[in-house]
Amino acid sequence: MTRLITLLCVWLCAMAAVVTADPAQATTFQTTYVSNSGNDTFNCATPATACRDFQTALANTANYGEIDCVNASAYQGAFVITQSVTIDCAGGVGSSIGVFMIEGDGIVVRLRNISFNGEGGGNFAIDAQNMAALYVENCVITNYNAVNAANPPYLGIKFEPSANAQLFVANSVISDNGKSGSGISGGIYIVPSSGVTVTVSIDHSQINGNVFGLVGDGRSGGAVKGTISDSVVSGNTENGITALSSGSSVVLLTDQTKVTNNSAAGLFVSGSNAGILARNSTVYGNAIGLDAVGGGALFTYGNNSVNGNATNGAFTGTAGLQ
Repeated sequence: MTRLITLLCVWLCAMAAVVTADPAQATTFQTTYVSNSGNDTFNCATPATACRDFQTALANTANYGEIDCVNASAYQGAFVITQSVTIDCAGGVGSSIGVFMIEGDGIVVRLRNISFNGEGGGNFAIDAQNMAALYVENCVITNYNAVNAANPPYLGIKFEPSANAQLFVANSVISDNGKSGSGISGGIYIVPSSGVTVTVSIDHSQINGNVFGLVGDGRSGGAVKGTISDSVVSGNTENGITALSSGSSVVLLTDQTKVTNNSAAGLFVSGSNAGILARNSTVYGNAIGLDAVGGGALFTYGNNSVNGNATNGAFTGTAGLQ
């Protein structure tokens, strides 16, 4: 327990220095376009010569370039990203996209103003297998719940990097994902490979109505350190926020966050190196408010509200305000 408290303090100080800036701070060299009236024989270079398919646009976009949606459309399919790129559908509000698979060493990917809808098929909206950083901004991710997909798990975001990486989710809604009885499925699942450390920031977002809400899982030997701030995690059919570890450290901080009406635990930790710290947060209306098993740690700064749960539970320790 002393070792975990030390890790909590060290990681909390490190998280305070994290800013949402691209590691490479690269300049955008090129913008290409997709459109519902596009053609994949075009070069994607202008709105008038837009492509129809994201995979074609990616092939025509330089590293650190940008792909913009010209208008709203359904871009269904599985698209593989292997370069640093920004994809922005602000010009095509209402566009629906199937699946992005991210598989590039050291790349930085920004996904902005995109609606992901699993009713077109696919197990994931975003399956991030290798990258330096992933940004999900102003997005909606919904209905990845096995309607037209054959194999579990079913997740909004699966973040499974094989090298140290960062995940940032801001101003986004992640809802109605996952299928009960198909393992850990639901909103956001963070499961780094052995020896890998991931840094996570979830800000001003809603993770609602999924199976599991958010899960940080270190049981494969990777470490997770993250914050969930100014957000709502509500109405999930399993735990709202979960930290799991069988050896490596998984530490999450909730700040100004509402964890409410989840059908299992609001905050759940399992394993001697798993911990959640709570600051200015509300845990209300869950089956169990606070649940720590297997030596897991739940720390409070003494300024949280935990009431109205079927079983409130208790924090295992207190972290001092400085």
